[in-house]
Amino acid sequence: MGVWELRTRSFFESQQGVAAAEPSLTQDGARAAGKGQGSAFRKWATLSVVVVVAAGVFSYVGAWYLERPLALAEAALARGDPRRAVELVGAYLEKDPENSRALRLKARLLVMMNQPAEAIRLFEKVGVYSADEIESMARAYMMQEQWSAALPLLLRAAELQPRNPDVWYELTACRVRLGWLQDALQSAERFVEVSPQKARGYLFIASIQNDLKNRSASLEAFARVLEHDPQASSLQIPPEEFFLEYGRTLLVQGEIERARQMFERSLAARPTASGWAELGRSHIEVGNDQEAEKAWRHALELDNFHVEARQGLAELALQRHEPQQALEHLQPLLGLPLLRSSTAYLVQRAYAMMGDEAQAEQWRKRTEELRERERLINLVERVALEQPHSYWARVMRAYQFAQQGNWNQAKLLLATVKPETSDEPFVRQLAAGFGAARKLAFLGSVARAARVGGSNVFRW
Repeated sequence: MGVWELRTRSFFESQQGVAAAEPSLTQDGARAAGKGQGSAFRKWATLSVVVVVAAGVFSYVGAWYLERPLALAEAALARGDPRRAVELVGAYLEKDPENSRALRLKARLLVMMNQPAEAIRLFEKVGVYSADEIESMARAYMMQEQWSAALPLLLRAAELQPRNPDVWYELTACRVRLGWLQDALQSAERFVEVSPQKARGYLFIASIQNDLKNRSASLEAFARVLEHDPQASSLQIPPEEFFLEYGRTLLVQGEIERARQMFERSLAARPTASGWAELGRSHIEVGNDQEAEKAWRHALELDNFHVEARQGLAELALQRHEPQQALEHLQPLLGLPLLRSSTAYLVQRAYAMMGDEAQAEQWRKRTEELRERERLINLVERVALEQPHSYWARVMRAYQFAQQGNWNQAKLLLATVKPETSDEPFVRQLAAGFGAARKLAFLGSVARAARVGGSNVFRW
């Protein structure tokens, strides 16, 4: 083997060694390169996440800082400082007049400032989301006596805040106004459960049970009121009204002595014509005519047109065979818009006692007309009491609201009976224009429905 050959083979052998070694070097380099690229990607991804999170944090902090006055306003409202809340919200709206959170706060403040119409306009513009906002909007509707509009809001607020006594109180008041007494009784009982003001809740229950003619249950609730508030000084009504209503219920139940004590407590709190008149009734129940007459005369000193007092004095005059004196007592009542059949009957008796047959007959007919009218009214009230969600109950309530000038509530309630499809002319007239309807026409409609419906009169 020559030197050249040796050198050449040595060269090729060395090149083969290099070639054999190259694949190993290439794989390691690829792995090293891959590691470098993965590390760079992870660094880039991490940096991106950090940037996004930082941006979110800065955005949140920026928004929090910008809306911090609104948070302070909400805190002021929560602690009972509406003046400070007004200042903060007003200043914020000068810079950002369309901010929905600020507008909702403004609406809540408007409710507190007795501006319900503007509050409702703002709530309708930006919506309500929190329980406080929902309750506030409901309260605005209640301030405008739009009970049907307030009711669903209060029901939602009760779901969100089941232990909020204000919600249950307002829900009870709303249901009472709509005539839904059984529903009102349930919410009143719930109010008693969650509220520290137990006396107010029991007063609600007593009043509702009275309207439902559950006198015994009403008396139990009245007694519970005094257990929690012996002087009746923290109630929704003045003490004289509370003791007056308590006494009336006792009188109906035949507990005359206890009733008299309540009437005396009512008069001690503040003398009223009704207090004196009811005290007179309690005296007459035990045959104390002299004390009854004194009480009724005291009533007329405070209210010259007090019906019960004048009728009581007229009855005493007739018992003494003094018909002319009886007529003098009754005369001021004869010009009242809603003359009672009981008054007309006393006039009839007075003329009969005087021997004036023509006048006696005239007043007999008038008495019968008034009794028929009162019978129909009682029928309507019975429908409303036993089936408050029925067709005629809703029509009746709509008419009553219209008579009171509460047109919005009347229309809301009447819309639930679809007056455009009604066969009753009164209902269509009521929907077309409340001024075209007449109360007697309404009562006649109810009477016809009762006769046609028979035992199913309350099915609607």
